Amino acid sequence: MTLPAKPTPLTALRRHVLLAIVIILLCTSAAVAYAASRPRTYTAEARLAVAGTGLNGDNIGSFPLASQEIAADYARYVNNAEEQSQLEEQLGVDEGSISEVKASPIPESNVVRIEASALSRGAAVKAARQIGDTLIAQVNDTTVRDTKVAEALAAFTALSQQTAAAQTAADAAKLALDNANGRVNSGFPRAGDDLAALQANAAATSSALAILLVQRDAAGQKYEDLVTDTGMTATLKVVREAAVTGDDRMAGLQRFGLVGIAAGGLLALGLATLLERRRARRRVAKTPAAPPAAARPAPADSEDDDAPPSEDDSKDSPSKDGDATNGTRVEDRSLLPSGARDRAR
Repeated sequence: MTLPAKPTPLTALRRHVLLAIVIILLCTSAAVAYAASRPRTYTAEARLAVAGTGLNGDNIGSFPLASQEIAADYARYVNNAEEQSQLEEQLGVDEGSISEVKASPIPESNVVRIEASALSRGAAVKAARQIGDTLIAQVNDTTVRDTKVAEALAAFTALSQQTAAAQTAADAAKLALDNANGRVNSGFPRAGDDLAALQANAAATSSALAILLVQRDAAGQKYEDLVTDTGMTATLKVVREAAVTGDDRMAGLQRFGLVGIAAGGLLALGLATLLERRRARRRVAKTPAAPPAAARPAPADSEDDDAPPSEDDSKDSPSKDGDATNGTRVEDRSLLPSGARDRAR
């Protein structure tokens, strides 16, 4: 007997379509229910634009392209790990409530997008706003320039005071030399009038005064350059306040829904295959088995059937009529009454 071929999984699934649909619906419903019960993660976004100050005719044409590169550089200031831990401490929220912090430039623009993800709307908005304010403070910080201006002014002031003192000393030395020369020329010199010493002192003070004047003028020019020539500088300003842009609920429903459909399909495919194999085994068990080859009657030979029976066969085997007669007699004797049965014997 030939065993039936095992059904393929697709054939089994086609034979159990209703079962497959029910399993897929149950798995998908369970996955969607789990996704809906999970806590949402809200995403807030703030946008900052790169602005230029001190633009003139020489650099205003190149600023649009340069601002795009500057925006990309400013976006790298935001470090996810550091900002996340600092924000949780600054905002006073639970550890782990802020899941992600990132900044990225909008392509072909001078705008920086700042995004913060948290488990609540308020935390997400506060985080995005705090990151934007911190980045603006870092970029727009003029502390370095102000420090340089203050240092230049202090240097100019000190040199000015030194120059004034040197000017007084030089004037006094020149006056002493002139007085001594007058007395010597008039014929009434003093005992302390040392013309050589007075000339050396006047020369020294005049030389010191000349050096201080150069240093003072250089310091003054540096201070004036720092104050008046600011050059082109890039700053950041807010173009969109922080606000919630969405959450991950829909994405979670779609993701877990697909997982449920896939799991339900695989489960339905496996169960349908098992049911078909079980049905095939039952069908084989109910089919009657064929008799063995030894018990089957041998086919009669056509030549033996046509040949006449031999004398030995006719002697050994009783005739069909005799068998029929004997059988009839036995059958008749059994039907007779007991008296008649004894006479017949």
